[in-house]
Amino acid sequence: MPYAPEYMSALRRFELLCKCSTEISINTTGRQVPSWQEQYGSFIFTRICTTSLTILCTLPESSFHSKPFGLDMWDFPSACTLTRGLLETYLVFRYLIIDTRGDDPESEFRFVLWNLHSECERLEMLRLIGSQNPKIPELEADIEGWRVRLRNTKHFAEHSAKEQKRLLAGDIEIPPRRTDVAEAAGISRKYYVAMYKNLSNHAHTHPFSVGQTAAFSAGQSESVELLKMTVDRAIAILSFSVRDFITMFPDQGEFAPPEFWDTLDIWEYLMSYTELIIVDRDPNAARLRHLGVTAWPVWEKEVSEFPWHYDEIETCYLLDGDVMVTPDGGEPVRFGKGDLVTFPKGMSCTWKVHKPVRKHYKFS
Repeated sequence: MPYAPEYMSALRRFELLCKCSTEISINTTGRQVPSWQEQYGSFIFTRICTTSLTILCTLPESSFHSKPFGLDMWDFPSACTLTRGLLETYLVFRYLIIDTRGDDPESEFRFVLWNLHSECERLEMLRLIGSQNPKIPELEADIEGWRVRLRNTKHFAEHSAKEQKRLLAGDIEIPPRRTDVAEAAGISRKYYVAMYKNLSNHAHTHPFSVGQTAAFSAGQSESVELLKMTVDRAIAILSFSVRDFITMFPDQGEFAPPEFWDTLDIWEYLMSYTELIIVDRDPNAARLRHLGVTAWPVWEKEVSEFPWHYDEIETCYLLDGDVMVTPDGGEPVRFGKGDLVTFPKGMSCTWKVHKPVRKHYKFS
């Protein structure tokens, strides 16, 4: 049967992203890395890649799709469930690896909490099955060691007594405050909540999921539209994952095709729900070349403060300066030399230039 061009275009884009992510994962496997973050980040990114490839298995006309027993079976709920898993893995990747890099004191806290949570879960599962494993006392000692390390982290003292008790018990969801992690990645709270709720309906076999599955079947145009929506979400999550992984291994930006950078630009804007100023603090050189930044016009401004309104989307790259922009009714965003910044269409704001600005800019 013929498939809608929009679906086929999204599917081919997702396949290209899967190929790109798999290649850069293989390229960085076995590297000597400077810290645990690159090591753990590579493990988690590999999971992101394998989950993405498994999603392809559920998508009609993909390179991985097959017809079991000759049946034209569209497993839409599984595609949604896997995409939710992809989203959750990405948020763990952000929380543990990307959001606290280098000397950030919270990095040690998250590393210790991660390992404590892992060992507490291991011990609980052994107890649930009534295991008599002789290594259980050793595991208990390891857990106590992680608890000592957690108490000694600077960030632990910032939690309430109730929260500290839960942290030491390993009884906390990782990552905590997922909406905050999503917003730090450039995904608006509204977009994240709506996406997660929709995908969760299918992951948990809620009545909504069963009713939707019963209403549509393979080959119907409505089913194609639902599949495309899920593919789009998988594309968005995978493109953000590749973007963040490249910040760990910048040389891998050279292996990302032009279509990746185009896709990333689109989804950074859409996932922000047109409400956020998007700041890339360390844009990859390959991305800047793809955008053609050096060919954009240059704008300069002295130290000053003034109102501004965006009739179009603007993307700019700062050559010099230090600026704070405050959207009307919103929180201030500060950026400066070397940052790539995108402003949403329709935003009114106040610019406060702390140091004279020179920037390349482009409206679209």
